[in-house]
Amino acid sequence: MTIDELEAFVTVARTSNIGAAAKRLGVPQATLSDRLRHLEDRLGRLFQRRSRPPWVTLTELGARLLPDAIEAVDAATRLSDPRTVPLRRPAVRIAVNQSVEHTWLFEWLARLRRQHAMLELALRVDTTDALDDAMASGDLDLAVASRPLGDRDVEKRQLRSLNMAFVGSAARHRGERYRLEAIARAGLVTFQSGSQPHRNLLKLLRSEGIEGCRVDLFSSIPSIVKAVQGGFGVATLPERLVAQAPEHGLRVLSCDATLPQLPIWLSWPANQGRDASAVVASMLAFTGDSLK
Repeated sequence: MTIDELEAFVTVARTSNIGAAAKRLGVPQATLSDRLRHLEDRLGRLFQRRSRPPWVTLTELGARLLPDAIEAVDAATRLSDPRTVPLRRPAVRIAVNQSVEHTWLFEWLARLRRQHAMLELALRVDTTDALDDAMASGDLDLAVASRPLGDRDVEKRQLRSLNMAFVGSAARHRGERYRLEAIARAGLVTFQSGSQPHRNLLKLLRSEGIEGCRVDLFSSIPSIVKAVQGGFGVATLPERLVAQAPEHGLRVLSCDATLPQLPIWLSWPANQGRDASAVVASMLAFTGDSLK
Protein backbone atom coordinates (compact mmCIF):
# COMPACT_ATOMS: atom_id res chain seq x y z
CA MET A 1 0.00 0.00 0.00
CA THR A 2 1.36 3.43 -0.97
CA ILE A 3 0.63 7.02 -0.04
CA ASP A 4 -0.51 7.59 -3.64
CA GLU A 5 -3.11 4.85 -3.20
CA LEU A 6 -4.30 6.28 0.11
CA GLU A 7 -4.45 9.76 -1.41
CA ALA A 8 -6.58 8.38 -4.24
CA PHE A 9 -8.94 6.81 -1.68
CA VAL A 10 -9.24 10.03 0.33
CA THR A 11 -9.79 12.23 -2.73
CA VAL A 12 -12.49 9.99 -4.22
CA ALA A 13 -14.21 9.86 -0.82
CA ARG A 14 -14.23 13.66 -0.71
CA THR A 15 -15.46 14.21 -4.28
CA SER A 16 -17.74 11.14 -4.73
CA ASN A 17 -16.54 11.16 -8.34
CA ILE A 18 -13.54 9.28 -9.79
CA GLY A 19 -13.16 11.69 -12.72
CA ALA A 20 -13.21 14.75 -10.46
CA ALA A 21 -10.74 13.11 -8.08
CA ALA A 22 -8.34 12.31 -10.92
CA LYS A 23 -8.52 15.91 -12.12
CA ARG A 24 -7.84 17.22 -8.61
CA LEU A 25 -4.81 14.96 -8.23
CA GLY A 26 -3.56 15.73 -11.74
CA VAL A 27 -3.43 12.09 -12.90
CA PRO A 28 -5.25 10.17 -15.65
CA GLN A 29 -8.49 8.55 -14.54
CA ALA A 30 -7.11 5.12 -15.46
CA THR A 31 -4.15 5.68 -13.12
CA LEU A 32 -6.41 6.63 -10.24
CA SER A 33 -8.66 3.63 -10.90
CA ASP A 34 -5.58 1.36 -10.81
CA ARG A 35 -4.55 2.81 -7.44
CA LEU A 36 -8.02 2.21 -6.03
CA ARG A 37 -8.07 -1.34 -7.37
CA HIS A 38 -4.71 -2.14 -5.78
CA LEU A 39 -5.87 -0.70 -2.46
CA GLU A 40 -9.17 -2.60 -2.54
CA ASP A 41 -7.33 -5.82 -3.42
CA ARG A 42 -5.42 -5.40 -0.16
CA LEU A 43 -8.07 -3.92 2.17
CA GLY A 44 -11.44 -4.94 0.75
CA ARG A 45 -14.22 -3.05 -1.02
CA LEU A 46 -14.06 0.65 -0.12
CA PHE A 47 -16.63 2.15 -2.50
CA GLN A 48 -20.07 1.38 -3.83
CA ARG A 49 -20.37 2.40 -7.50
CA ARG A 50 -23.68 4.00 -8.53
CA SER A 51 -25.47 4.83 -11.78
CA ARG A 52 -26.42 8.36 -10.64
CA PRO A 53 -24.94 11.08 -8.43
CA PRO A 54 -23.24 10.63 -6.07
CA TRP A 55 -21.37 8.28 -8.44
CA VAL A 56 -19.45 6.53 -5.67
CA THR A 57 -20.24 6.22 -1.98
CA LEU A 58 -18.25 4.76 0.88
CA THR A 59 -18.99 1.24 2.02
CA GLU A 60 -19.11 0.56 5.75
CA LEU A 61 -15.48 -0.55 5.54
CA GLY A 62 -14.52 2.57 3.60
CA ALA A 63 -16.18 4.88 6.12
CA ARG A 64 -14.37 3.10 8.96
CA LEU A 65 -10.95 3.33 7.28
CA LEU A 66 -11.25 6.87 5.91
CA PRO A 67 -10.09 8.74 9.08
CA ASP A 68 -6.93 6.62 9.28
CA ALA A 69 -6.24 7.12 5.58
CA ILE A 70 -6.60 10.88 5.98
CA GLU A 71 -4.25 10.81 8.96
CA ALA A 72 -1.66 8.87 6.93
CA VAL A 73 -1.89 11.31 4.00
CA ASP A 74 -1.68 14.30 6.35
CA ALA A 75 1.34 12.75 8.09
CA ALA A 76 3.10 12.28 4.76
CA THR A 77 2.38 15.92 3.91
CA ARG A 78 3.80 17.07 7.23
CA LEU A 79 6.95 15.03 6.73
CA SER A 80 7.50 16.62 3.34
CA ASP A 81 6.94 20.11 4.79
CA PRO A 82 7.32 20.37 8.60
CA ARG A 83 5.83 23.87 8.50
CA THR A 84 2.40 22.28 8.01
CA VAL A 85 2.39 20.68 11.49
CA PRO A 86 -0.52 22.25 13.46
CA LEU A 87 0.09 23.54 16.96
CA ARG A 88 -3.15 21.95 18.21
CA ARG A 89 -6.15 20.04 16.96
CA PRO A 90 -8.91 22.61 16.57
CA ALA A 91 -12.56 21.87 17.22
CA VAL A 92 -14.58 20.76 14.20
CA ARG A 93 -16.94 23.60 13.30
CA ILE A 94 -20.43 22.25 12.59
CA ALA A 95 -23.41 24.38 11.62
CA VAL A 96 -27.06 23.45 11.02
CA ASN A 97 -30.38 25.14 10.53
CA GLN A 98 -33.12 24.89 13.14
CA SER A 99 -35.12 22.22 11.35
CA VAL A 100 -32.18 19.84 11.56
CA GLU A 101 -31.39 20.88 15.14
CA HIS A 102 -34.89 19.95 16.29
CA THR A 103 -35.20 16.67 14.35
CA TRP A 104 -32.18 14.40 13.90
CA LEU A 105 -29.08 16.45 14.86
CA PHE A 106 -28.60 15.17 18.41
CA GLU A 107 -29.31 11.58 17.46
CA TRP A 108 -26.40 11.84 15.03
CA LEU A 109 -24.20 13.71 17.53
CA ALA A 110 -24.69 10.88 20.04
CA ARG A 111 -23.44 8.41 17.43
CA LEU A 112 -20.53 10.69 16.53
CA ARG A 113 -19.52 10.93 20.19
CA ARG A 114 -19.47 7.15 20.48
CA GLN A 115 -17.31 6.93 17.35
CA HIS A 116 -14.90 9.73 18.28
CA ALA A 117 -14.97 10.23 22.03
CA MET A 118 -12.16 12.80 22.18
CA LEU A 119 -13.21 14.92 19.22
CA GLU A 120 -13.97 18.54 20.10
CA LEU A 121 -16.95 20.19 18.39
CA ALA A 122 -18.10 23.77 17.93
CA LEU A 123 -21.81 23.81 17.06
CA ARG A 124 -23.62 26.73 15.49
CA VAL A 125 -27.34 27.00 14.71
CA ASP A 126 -28.35 29.75 12.31
CA THR A 127 -30.35 30.67 9.21
CA THR A 128 -29.36 29.27 5.84
CA ASP A 129 -28.31 32.73 4.59
CA ALA A 130 -26.04 33.22 7.61
CA LEU A 131 -24.53 29.76 7.14
CA ASP A 132 -23.88 30.51 3.47
CA ASP A 133 -21.90 33.62 4.46
CA ALA A 134 -19.96 31.66 7.09
CA MET A 135 -19.07 28.91 4.60
CA ALA A 136 -17.91 31.50 2.06
CA SER A 137 -15.73 33.08 4.75
CA GLY A 138 -14.09 29.77 5.64
CA ASP A 139 -15.58 29.75 9.14
CA LEU A 140 -17.17 26.29 8.93
CA ASP A 141 -15.99 22.72 8.43
CA LEU A 142 -19.43 21.46 7.46
CA ALA A 143 -22.95 22.86 7.33
CA VAL A 144 -26.43 21.42 6.93
CA ALA A 145 -29.01 23.76 5.42
CA SER A 146 -31.99 23.89 3.07
CA ARG A 147 -29.80 24.56 0.03
CA PRO A 148 -26.21 23.83 -1.04
CA LEU A 149 -23.76 26.40 0.32
CA GLY A 150 -20.53 27.93 -0.91
CA ASP A 151 -18.81 27.97 -4.28
CA ARG A 152 -17.07 25.41 -6.48
CA ASP A 153 -14.45 24.70 -3.80
CA VAL A 154 -17.17 23.32 -1.52
CA GLU A 155 -18.43 19.75 -1.79
CA LYS A 156 -22.20 19.31 -1.64
CA ARG A 157 -24.45 16.34 -1.04
CA GLN A 158 -28.24 16.31 -0.86
CA LEU A 159 -29.52 14.42 2.18
CA ARG A 160 -33.00 13.08 2.81
CA SER A 161 -35.58 15.87 2.79
CA LEU A 162 -37.77 16.59 5.83
CA ASN A 163 -41.50 16.10 5.58
CA MET A 164 -43.28 19.33 6.49
CA ALA A 165 -46.78 19.40 7.96
CA PHE A 166 -49.51 21.68 9.22
CA VAL A 167 -49.22 21.42 13.00
CA GLY A 168 -51.84 22.49 15.49
CA SER A 169 -52.56 22.21 19.18
CA ALA A 170 -53.75 18.76 20.23
CA ALA A 171 -56.14 20.46 22.65
CA ARG A 172 -57.67 22.85 20.09
CA HIS A 173 -57.46 20.98 16.78
CA ARG A 174 -59.36 17.72 17.17
CA GLY A 175 -60.90 17.38 13.71
CA GLU A 176 -60.12 14.40 11.50
CA ARG A 177 -59.36 16.46 8.39
CA TYR A 178 -59.04 20.17 7.61
CA ARG A 179 -59.36 22.30 4.52
CA LEU A 180 -56.45 24.64 3.85
CA GLU A 181 -58.83 27.56 3.49
CA ALA A 182 -60.20 26.97 7.00
CA ILE A 183 -56.71 26.65 8.48
CA ALA A 184 -55.57 29.83 6.75
CA ARG A 185 -58.63 31.79 7.86
CA ALA A 186 -57.78 31.02 11.50
CA GLY A 187 -54.17 32.17 11.08
CA LEU A 188 -50.87 30.58 10.09
CA VAL A 189 -47.46 30.57 11.73
CA THR A 190 -44.17 29.84 9.96
CA PHE A 191 -40.47 30.66 9.83
CA GLN A 192 -38.89 34.05 9.16
CA SER A 193 -39.47 36.00 5.96
CA GLY A 194 -37.67 34.60 2.94
CA SER A 195 -36.96 31.20 4.50
CA GLN A 196 -37.70 28.08 2.47
CA PRO A 197 -40.75 27.12 4.62
CA HIS A 198 -42.09 30.69 4.32
CA ARG A 199 -41.70 30.72 0.53
CA ASN A 200 -43.25 27.27 0.21
CA LEU A 201 -46.26 28.29 2.28
CA LEU A 202 -46.89 31.46 0.26
CA LYS A 203 -46.58 29.50 -2.98
CA LEU A 204 -49.11 26.92 -1.75
CA LEU A 205 -51.57 29.63 -0.71
CA ARG A 206 -51.29 31.31 -4.13
CA SER A 207 -51.79 28.02 -5.94
CA GLU A 208 -54.98 27.43 -3.95
CA GLY A 209 -56.22 30.98 -4.60
CA ILE A 210 -56.18 31.89 -0.90
CA GLU A 211 -55.53 35.56 -0.19
CA GLY A 212 -55.73 37.92 2.77
CA CYS A 213 -54.96 35.41 5.53
CA ARG A 214 -52.72 36.26 8.45
CA VAL A 215 -49.25 34.67 8.42
CA ASP A 216 -47.16 35.30 11.53
CA LEU A 217 -43.39 34.89 11.17
CA PHE A 218 -41.10 33.68 13.97
CA SER A 219 -37.34 33.24 13.93
CA SER A 220 -37.10 30.11 16.07
CA ILE A 221 -38.85 26.76 16.40
CA PRO A 222 -39.41 27.19 20.18
CA SER A 223 -41.21 30.47 19.42
CA ILE A 224 -43.34 28.80 16.75
CA VAL A 225 -44.26 26.00 19.19
CA LYS A 226 -45.27 28.54 21.84
CA ALA A 227 -47.31 30.45 19.27
CA VAL A 228 -49.29 27.31 18.42
CA GLN A 229 -49.75 26.53 22.10
CA GLY A 230 -50.92 30.10 22.68
CA GLY A 231 -53.59 29.98 19.99
CA PHE A 232 -51.90 32.05 17.28
CA GLY A 233 -52.89 29.50 14.65
CA VAL A 234 -51.55 26.48 12.80
CA ALA A 235 -47.83 26.23 12.07
CA THR A 236 -45.73 24.67 9.32
CA LEU A 237 -43.13 22.49 11.04
CA PRO A 238 -41.11 19.33 10.37
CA GLU A 239 -43.42 16.38 10.92
CA ARG A 240 -40.69 14.48 12.77
CA LEU A 241 -40.51 17.18 15.45
CA VAL A 242 -44.07 16.45 16.56
CA ALA A 243 -43.41 12.74 17.01
CA GLN A 244 -40.17 13.37 18.91
CA ALA A 245 -41.58 15.96 21.32
CA PRO A 246 -45.02 14.82 22.57
CA GLU A 247 -44.58 17.05 25.62
CA HIS A 248 -45.34 20.07 23.42
CA GLY A 249 -48.95 18.93 22.98
CA LEU A 250 -48.84 19.35 19.19
CA ARG A 251 -50.65 17.40 16.52
CA VAL A 252 -50.05 16.91 12.79
CA LEU A 253 -53.25 17.95 11.00
CA SER A 254 -54.58 16.02 8.04
CA CYS A 255 -55.20 18.61 5.32
CA ASP A 256 -56.52 18.68 1.75
CA ALA A 257 -53.30 20.45 0.67
CA THR A 258 -49.75 19.13 1.08
CA LEU A 259 -46.70 21.20 1.96
CA PRO A 260 -43.55 20.58 -0.10
CA GLN A 261 -40.74 18.73 1.60
CA LEU A 262 -37.90 20.79 3.01
CA PRO A 263 -34.69 19.95 1.12
CA ILE A 264 -31.61 19.29 3.24
CA TRP A 265 -28.06 19.70 1.94
CA LEU A 266 -24.69 18.93 3.49
CA SER A 267 -21.84 21.22 2.37
CA TRP A 268 -18.18 21.05 3.34
CA PRO A 269 -14.88 22.52 2.07
CA ALA A 270 -13.15 20.29 -0.47
CA ASN A 271 -9.84 20.21 1.40
CA GLN A 272 -10.13 19.13 5.02
CA GLY A 273 -8.10 17.56 7.76
CA ARG A 274 -8.63 14.20 9.39
CA ASP A 275 -11.11 15.25 12.07
CA ALA A 276 -13.47 17.23 9.84
CA SER A 277 -13.44 14.50 7.17
CA ALA A 278 -14.26 11.91 9.82
CA VAL A 279 -17.25 14.00 10.92
CA VAL A 280 -18.47 14.34 7.32
CA ALA A 281 -18.13 10.57 6.82
CA SER A 282 -20.05 9.94 10.05
CA MET A 283 -22.91 12.21 8.99
CA LEU A 284 -23.16 10.68 5.52
CA ALA A 285 -23.24 7.19 7.03
CA PHE A 286 -25.86 8.23 9.59
CA THR A 287 -28.18 9.95 7.12
CA GLY A 288 -27.91 6.97 4.78
CA ASP A 289 -28.60 4.41 7.53
CA SER A 290 -30.97 6.14 9.94
CA LEU A 291 -33.15 8.48 7.88
CA LYS A 292 -34.59 5.99 5.43
